[in-house]
Amino acid sequence: MSTSAIVRAVATRIAAHASIESSWVTVELDEQAPAVSGDIHITVMAGGTERGPTHDVSGCVIDKLYGVDVSVILRSPKRPRDRKRGLFIDLSDSHETILAMVEEQIDFDYTTLSTANALILAESASSQGFIEPLKFRSNGPFRIAPAEIFAGVPGGSEAAVVRRTQFRGARRIVTRS
Repeated sequence: MSTSAIVRAVATRIAAHASIESSWVTVELDEQAPAVSGDIHITVMAGGTERGPTHDVSGCVIDKLYGVDVSVILRSPKRPRDRKRGLFIDLSDSHETILAMVEEQIDFDYTTLSTANALILAESASSQGFIEPLKFRSNGPFRIAPAEIFAGVPGGSEAAVVRRTQFRGARRIVTRS
Protein backbone atom coordinates (compact mmCIF):
# COMPACT_ATOMS: atom_id res chain seq x y z
CA MET A 1 0.00 0.00 0.00
CA SER A 2 2.85 2.44 0.72
CA THR A 3 4.51 1.93 -2.65
CA SER A 4 1.22 2.23 -4.50
CA ALA A 5 0.30 5.38 -2.57
CA ILE A 6 3.55 7.24 -3.25
CA VAL A 7 3.63 6.23 -6.93
CA ARG A 8 0.03 7.35 -7.49
CA ALA A 9 0.66 10.59 -5.58
CA VAL A 10 3.66 11.37 -7.81
CA ALA A 11 1.64 10.69 -10.98
CA THR A 12 -1.16 12.94 -9.70
CA ARG A 13 1.28 15.74 -8.85
CA ILE A 14 3.03 15.60 -12.23
CA ALA A 15 -0.29 15.55 -14.11
CA ALA A 16 -1.41 18.65 -12.17
CA HIS A 17 1.39 20.79 -13.65
CA ALA A 18 0.01 23.49 -15.94
CA SER A 19 2.33 22.58 -18.82
CA ILE A 20 1.74 18.82 -18.68
CA GLU A 21 -1.38 17.17 -20.03
CA SER A 22 -2.80 14.56 -17.67
CA SER A 23 -3.11 12.07 -20.55
CA TRP A 24 0.70 12.07 -20.84
CA VAL A 25 1.15 10.57 -17.36
CA THR A 26 0.52 6.94 -16.38
CA VAL A 27 1.60 4.61 -13.60
CA GLU A 28 3.34 1.63 -15.15
CA LEU A 29 5.15 -1.49 -13.99
CA ASP A 30 7.93 -0.75 -16.47
CA GLU A 31 8.70 1.84 -19.14
CA GLN A 32 6.16 0.41 -21.54
CA ALA A 33 4.04 3.30 -22.81
CA PRO A 34 0.48 2.62 -23.95
CA ALA A 35 0.27 1.99 -27.70
CA VAL A 36 -2.19 4.87 -28.06
CA SER A 37 0.03 7.43 -26.32
CA GLY A 38 1.04 10.57 -28.13
CA ASP A 39 4.45 12.01 -28.89
CA ILE A 40 5.16 12.68 -25.20
CA HIS A 41 4.63 10.14 -22.46
CA ILE A 42 5.65 10.11 -18.79
CA THR A 43 5.71 6.81 -16.93
CA VAL A 44 5.80 6.73 -13.14
CA MET A 45 7.17 3.52 -11.62
CA ALA A 46 8.07 2.19 -8.20
CA GLY A 47 11.76 2.72 -7.54
CA GLY A 48 12.19 0.18 -4.76
CA THR A 49 12.48 0.38 -1.00
CA GLU A 50 15.36 0.26 1.42
CA ARG A 51 15.83 0.07 5.14
CA GLY A 52 15.53 3.35 7.03
CA PRO A 53 17.97 4.51 9.71
CA THR A 54 15.81 3.54 12.70
CA HIS A 55 14.55 0.18 11.43
CA ASP A 56 14.33 -2.13 14.45
CA VAL A 57 15.31 -5.72 13.79
CA SER A 58 12.96 -6.89 16.56
CA GLY A 59 10.08 -5.94 14.27
CA CYS A 60 8.44 -3.27 16.41
CA VAL A 61 9.56 -0.32 14.26
CA ILE A 62 9.44 -0.63 10.49
CA ASP A 63 11.37 2.25 8.93
CA LYS A 64 11.51 2.24 5.13
CA LEU A 65 12.68 4.65 2.46
CA TYR A 66 10.67 4.50 -0.77
CA GLY A 67 11.74 5.50 -4.25
CA VAL A 68 9.96 6.49 -7.44
CA ASP A 69 11.31 6.51 -10.99
CA VAL A 70 9.90 8.80 -13.66
CA SER A 71 10.69 8.22 -17.33
CA VAL A 72 10.08 10.81 -20.01
CA ILE A 73 9.52 9.18 -23.38
CA LEU A 74 9.52 11.27 -26.56
CA ARG A 75 8.58 9.64 -29.84
CA SER A 76 11.22 10.14 -32.43
CA PRO A 77 10.20 11.80 -35.66
CA LYS A 78 10.25 9.76 -38.83
CA ARG A 79 13.56 10.31 -40.56
CA PRO A 80 15.93 8.41 -42.83
CA ARG A 81 18.44 6.08 -41.19
CA ASP A 82 21.39 8.26 -42.13
CA ARG A 83 19.90 11.16 -40.14
CA LYS A 84 19.11 9.34 -36.89
CA ARG A 85 22.36 10.46 -35.25
CA GLY A 86 20.99 13.97 -34.71
CA LEU A 87 18.00 12.61 -32.82
CA PHE A 88 19.54 13.29 -29.41
CA ILE A 89 20.23 16.93 -30.23
CA ASP A 90 16.74 17.42 -31.63
CA LEU A 91 14.98 16.01 -28.57
CA SER A 92 17.34 16.89 -25.70
CA ASP A 93 15.92 20.38 -25.13
CA SER A 94 12.39 18.99 -24.92
CA HIS A 95 13.55 16.34 -22.47
CA GLU A 96 15.33 18.89 -20.30
CA THR A 97 12.25 21.12 -20.17
CA ILE A 98 9.91 18.29 -19.17
CA LEU A 99 12.37 16.83 -16.65
CA ALA A 100 12.79 20.26 -15.04
CA MET A 101 9.01 20.45 -14.61
CA VAL A 102 8.94 16.95 -13.09
CA GLU A 103 11.77 17.76 -10.67
CA GLU A 104 10.07 21.00 -9.66
CA GLN A 105 6.87 19.12 -8.86
CA ILE A 106 8.40 16.21 -6.89
CA ASP A 107 11.73 17.16 -5.28
CA PHE A 108 11.16 17.94 -1.56
CA ASP A 109 7.43 18.40 -2.23
CA TYR A 110 5.13 17.98 0.75
CA THR A 111 1.96 18.16 -1.38
CA THR A 112 2.91 14.81 -2.90
CA LEU A 113 3.51 13.48 0.61
CA SER A 114 0.09 14.69 1.77
CA THR A 115 -1.61 13.03 -1.20
CA ALA A 116 0.16 9.73 -0.47
CA ASN A 117 -0.78 9.95 3.21
CA ALA A 118 -4.42 10.61 2.31
CA LEU A 119 -4.41 7.49 0.12
CA ILE A 120 -2.89 5.41 2.93
CA LEU A 121 -5.47 6.70 5.40
CA ALA A 122 -8.38 6.04 3.03
CA GLU A 123 -7.24 2.55 2.06
CA SER A 124 -5.90 1.21 5.35
CA ALA A 125 -7.22 3.56 8.04
CA SER A 126 -3.60 4.00 9.16
CA SER A 127 -2.51 7.44 10.29
CA GLN A 128 1.15 6.39 10.08
CA GLY A 129 1.99 8.00 6.77
CA PHE A 130 5.12 9.30 5.13
CA ILE A 131 7.19 11.73 7.21
CA GLU A 132 9.88 12.75 4.71
CA PRO A 133 9.41 13.69 1.03
CA LEU A 134 11.02 12.29 -2.07
CA LYS A 135 14.34 13.86 -3.04
CA PHE A 136 15.94 14.06 -6.46
CA ARG A 137 18.70 11.46 -6.85
CA SER A 138 19.74 11.34 -10.50
CA ASN A 139 18.91 11.65 -14.18
CA GLY A 140 19.92 8.64 -16.22
CA PRO A 141 21.52 8.90 -19.65
CA PHE A 142 19.50 9.51 -22.77
CA ARG A 143 18.83 6.30 -24.64
CA ILE A 144 17.15 5.39 -27.86
CA ALA A 145 14.30 2.95 -27.34
CA PRO A 146 13.01 0.44 -29.88
CA ALA A 147 9.43 0.23 -31.13
CA GLU A 148 8.48 -2.21 -28.34
CA ILE A 149 8.33 0.71 -25.91
CA PHE A 150 5.00 1.64 -27.55
CA ALA A 151 3.79 -1.97 -27.64
CA GLY A 152 5.25 -2.33 -31.10
CA VAL A 153 6.57 -5.40 -32.82
CA PRO A 154 9.92 -6.58 -31.41
CA GLY A 155 12.86 -5.82 -33.63
CA GLY A 156 11.38 -2.61 -34.98
CA SER A 157 13.36 0.53 -35.56
CA GLU A 158 14.05 3.27 -33.03
CA ALA A 159 10.79 4.74 -31.81
CA ALA A 160 11.68 7.06 -28.95
CA VAL A 161 14.28 8.77 -26.83
CA VAL A 162 13.94 7.97 -23.12
CA ARG A 163 15.44 9.43 -19.98
CA ARG A 164 14.75 8.22 -16.44
CA THR A 165 14.83 10.39 -13.31
CA GLN A 166 15.12 8.83 -9.88
CA PHE A 167 13.66 10.18 -6.66
CA ARG A 168 14.44 8.49 -3.35
CA GLY A 169 13.98 8.92 0.37
CA ALA A 170 10.22 9.10 1.00
CA ARG A 171 10.32 7.85 4.56
CA ARG A 172 7.56 6.01 6.36
CA ILE A 173 7.80 4.60 9.88
CA VAL A 174 5.21 2.13 11.07
CA THR A 175 5.13 0.81 14.64
CA ARG A 176 3.64 -2.51 15.64
CA SER A 177 2.32 -3.32 19.03
